[in-house]
Amino acid sequence: NLGDYAVEVAEEDGLLSKLGSSASNLGQFLKLVPGRIRSKYSEHKAERFMKASIKHRDAGNFDEARNYLLDALALSPESPTITAELGCVYFLLGNKRTSIKYSQQALQNNPDATTRAQAEYNLSLALGKKKSKKIKLPEGLKEIKN
Repeated sequence: NLGDYAVEVAEEDGLLSKLGSSASNLGQFLKLVPGRIRSKYSEHKAERFMKASIKHRDAGNFDEARNYLLDALALSPESPTITAELGCVYFLLGNKRTSIKYSQQALQNNPDATTRAQAEYNLSLALGKKKSKKIKLPEGLKEIKN
């Protein structure tokens, strides 16, 4: 919950040991921490939505996967991992234009190597450059017939 994140952030920043019992120290703490708490809490929730979307995608529930990803994106709009996954799911839903949009967005947000490979693969499929009869998803995921 949010209170746990407040304590976690305060511990990470060493603020709890500096607080003491002074009311002014507590007031200072409350001014500094809210942005960090919201950020950490949002990242955690976005991660949970992302995991749920992958479970739904693997089960073939692409609409539900998309809904979870859009919730994750609302919390973490700059995430290349979320946008690359949206590119994949939109392709699986048959919406190539939106697949291209999210795959390109993922590439613009400094992805790691795995996410870059997924986004580039999504683009190649959506642009019709890949002629495979099966869509080969990133490592550990099932293949889906095209």
